[in-house]
Amino acid sequence: MDFESLVMNYLATQGLFLSPQFSVCNGSGVWSCPDFIALDFQSREIQVVEVTTAYNIADLIKKIQNREEQWFKRLKPQLVAKGIPVENWQNVVRAFVSRDRYNDIQSRFESTPDVRVEVIEDIAFPWKWPWDQWKAQPNT
Repeated sequence: MDFESLVMNYLATQGLFLSPQFSVCNGSGVWSCPDFIALDFQSREIQVVEVTTAYNIADLIKKIQNREEQWFKRLKPQLVAKGIPVENWQNVVRAFVSRDRYNDIQSRFESTPDVRVEVIEDIAFPWKWPWDQWKAQPNT
């Protein structure tokens, strides 16, 4: 399953403008390339979106901890230079991770309002099968 496409469709249903694999540049070339840049015109937010199903999320955590240097220090001026009026917008990181990594990353950023952690399975499979209930019923 292509989880980046899944997240992209999910974000698009929220009315966000999306640019996948956006190149955040510094003076000499590409500095960083997050999975998506999302612009939320209604909430006036620049969102850097990262998607991973990896078990080892140490690199993602480091990027989020350094989010200003990693993305926003260069991204906001780059967008303004392209004529997008985001000077006074909030910076937000949205990390989509697998359920088994959610608690680890969420606990690191739970008191950080500009970081939102979401579970991929919750958007991929937004229902919960009643397996235990079905198992308890006799076959007929």
